[in-house]
Amino acid sequence: MSEPPLETDKIYRQETGTVVSISSDGRAVVRLSRTKACEFCGQCSVSKEDGMMELQADIPEDEDIKVNDSVALLKKPGFQTKAIALLLLSPLLGLLLGAGIGYILFPRNEALEAFAALLGLFAAFIVSVAIVRKKKYHRGSGLTLKKL
Repeated sequence: MSEPPLETDKIYRQETGTVVSISSDGRAVVRLSRTKACEFCGQCSVSKEDGMMELQADIPEDEDIKVNDSVALLKKPGFQTKAIALLLLSPLLGLLLGAGIGYILFPRNEALEAFAALLGLFAAFIVSVAIVRKKKYHRGSGLTLKKL
């Protein structure tokens, strides 16, 4: 007896929505329903009443998109990889850098070495949060639209 196939197409399906507004800088606000893939993210404001959310996405120059158009949300190539690297590797690098500095400054005191490593981890976390909160990396960043 074979195992049933994984239902990743339901979780990671292409997101589609409706354009609500378009700003003068070439970004559109798209209203779409929340899926299981974004259930615990918290990056966008999801309405509790109807389960709908709104994201901002870039409009490519070759697309003629207007308000009330149905669109597909596409991720920019490599954007997700950069975000994962930022969020996972920077705290690791901060921890290692803090441990190295602690080893150099406090060679015979393991408690202070560990404290320096934790300070490095904390500093890397603060820097990561500051970078992610910049508008370039915020809600809907890395998304482009394609008219359906």
